[in-house]
Amino acid sequence: MSEGYPSGGTRITMAIESRECGVVSKPCADLALDRLLLQSIGETIHVLLGDKPQQVLFERLDDDFHLKREEIPDRLGDFQRALTALLGAGSPVLTRAIIRNLCSKLEIPFVRKDEYDFEAYVADCIRRSQVRPDSE
Repeated sequence: MSEGYPSGGTRITMAIESRECGVVSKPCADLALDRLLLQSIGETIHVLLGDKPQQVLFERLDDDFHLKREEIPDRLGDFQRALTALLGAGSPVLTRAIIRNLCSKLEIPFVRKDEYDFEAYVADCIRRSQVRPDSE
C-alpha cells in the first residue's frame, strides 16, 4: 500500500499488523523496514564510494536537496532524483546495488527490471518479502 506525500514522493508501508513502537503513529514493521533500507543505502554507498564521498553525498543531499538521511524512506522519489542530479549516469548503478543489498537483507532474490526506478524496486522488494510459500 502506498500513500502520497506533499513532496511528491511516495511512502511505502508494509501491509501487516503490528503494535506501535512508541514513535508517533509509526508501526514497528515500518520502522524495521526503514532501518533495513537506510542500512542498505549507507553500506552500499560506503562500499562503492568510501568514507569521505559517503559523508559528502549525505551532506549534499541535506544542503542542496533538503533531504536528511532519516527522511529517505519517506521520500524515495526525491532521493532518486537527487542521486541522478549528483551522480548522473552512475545513479542507476548505485540504486541497483542498494536494492541488491536490501534484497539480501530481506532474504529475497534480486530481480533486475530495467523499467523500474528506485521507488518501484523498493515497493517490489516489500511486496515480495511478504509473499512467502507455505511450509510443507
